[in-house]
Amino acid sequence: MNIGAINTIPSAMRSRMTRTNRQTTKKSDTVQNVAAVSTNSGNFNLKLGGLTSMAKPDGSNITVYKADSYTKDTPFLRVVTTDANGKETEQIIDPNEVDITNATEKEMFALNAYLADEGIVDSAVTLGIFTDDSVTDTKKNFADILKELRDMQYKAGNLAGYAEYNKYLSAYDLWEKNKKQSPFYTE
Repeated sequence: MNIGAINTIPSAMRSRMTRTNRQTTKKSDTVQNVAAVSTNSGNFNLKLGGLTSMAKPDGSNITVYKADSYTKDTPFLRVVTTDANGKETEQIIDPNEVDITNATEKEMFALNAYLADEGIVDSAVTLGIFTDDSVTDTKKNFADILKELRDMQYKAGNLAGYAEYNKYLSAYDLWEKNKKQSPFYTE
């Protein structure tokens, strides 16, 4: 199934290691090795050692690590963004505070990494929902984006793609319901 073609990021770039995913990582695992990946769309540098990493077409990347203060009750994630010039910025994100109807790419990427690490979804794959050429702090309704992409798959006759999007939408719904039942949940 190649659902990348409906995105503005070329599927050739997506299929040649523009992302690395790890299902587990040690709390103290903060090694920031860099893997250089060359594609017909350009060169990308991915940071290894995090929960997941994604390169963007402009040469920037985003990597999610468990924060030093990470616990089951406070699953804070450290999101490191490196721009095309190598300048790093860091943000701590609590996945329990992410609202997929009003989230930034960083928040959604951290949430996906958390859900994959918890075994709620198969991987931190983003299903083509990140369409900007660089990491932005623009808030988007990712639930609507996923539904639109899911419906495109159905209209195209790609039932496997349709099912994959439904699986992620169901996982987000289940996570949201369980989150609200947690004693740590505050509105």
